[in-house]
Amino acid sequence: MYSMSEFSKLCGTSVKTLCYYSDIGLLKPSYIDHLTNHWYYSHDKIQTINKINLLKSCDISVLAIKELVETGNENIIKWKVVLERKITELEGLKKHIAWHIQEMDKLKQRME
Repeated sequence: MYSMSEFSKLCGTSVKTLCYYSDIGLLKPSYIDHLTNHWYYSHDKIQTINKINLLKSCDISVLAIKELVETGNENIIKWKVVLERKITELEGLKKHIAWHIQEMDKLKQRME
């Protein structure tokens, strides 16, 4: 078991974020010592927080992440749908950025 601060450092997630995740039911501590009010996380929570961090880095909303984490690995179809939706969104953004780059290049060339 890891204390909250140890778990926070180990996973690169702030204590404040861990509290938020617990409040919304995304990642609950494995054990709470009610005498000291210290929170502890078991080793298996590392895999969960790593999934959460990966999905967050892909700009997937915390609510969507919560839904995915709750379904677990057994609902691969749901995971694929969310990831495909995000890929489509990012492809659109990529095209939008490419268009802006082209327009700025044209403007720059006219200025020269």
